[in-house]
Amino acid sequence: GKAPYSSSIYEDEDFKSIKRSAFRTLHTALRSQDDFIKAYSNSKRIVKEVKEYHPNLKLFAYSPFYIFFDQYETIGRLTILLLSIGMIVIGVITAIFFGSIRNSMILIINLLFIMTNIIGWMVLNEISLNGVSLVNLMICLGLSVEFSIHLIKYFNELNGIAEERAKESVTYIGTITLSGITMTKLIGVCVLSFTRSEIFRVYYFKMWIGLVVIASIHSLVFTPVLMSIIG
Repeated sequence: GKAPYSSSIYEDEDFKSIKRSAFRTLHTALRSQDDFIKAYSNSKRIVKEVKEYHPNLKLFAYSPFYIFFDQYETIGRLTILLLSIGMIVIGVITAIFFGSIRNSMILIINLLFIMTNIIGWMVLNEISLNGVSLVNLMICLGLSVEFSIHLIKYFNELNGIAEERAKESVTYIGTITLSGITMTKLIGVCVLSFTRSEIFRVYYFKMWIGLVVIASIHSLVFTPVLMSIIG
């Protein structure tokens, strides 16, 4: 076994003691992404159990695929953290420019529902949460602002009863939103459906087509209702 194991034992300069060593273990056959995630999690669990019996032992597990699947240990918490920070920043900035915390909260509530629906859309289309989809979620958060903020800004500048202001906002800005960002984004995203790249078709076309449909419905239906009630 010298060929594969020749570097498994590293001795000191005097060849009197072993400074570090390595040994190989095997996973069962890994066929799905879930298998790889569980394999990495189990390797960390085994290392932890060994260290409980030998606290001074410096031990770690390594495999080339661990580098990629390490993200799944924290991806859920990281997603919630980044989306929350993004919404807080958006809320603070819009509150300053609107001069109205309540109207700023309408935008944040709308964004919260949009992102929740997009995550549900990902589940329905079997789009896994990883580094690529997390970046896309942050992009979706930014684009979702564009679908609703012009409507709320126009509402914010009108005077009178909230219900009448919401109606006028939808009549004037809603048509611009539908013919502007909604249709242009829809046409642009549909082009990605013809790509042969799986990553573009899954993580970009499917996610962004969901964003355009979900965000436009929230902007033209849900946002005006919120404005008429609490705006």
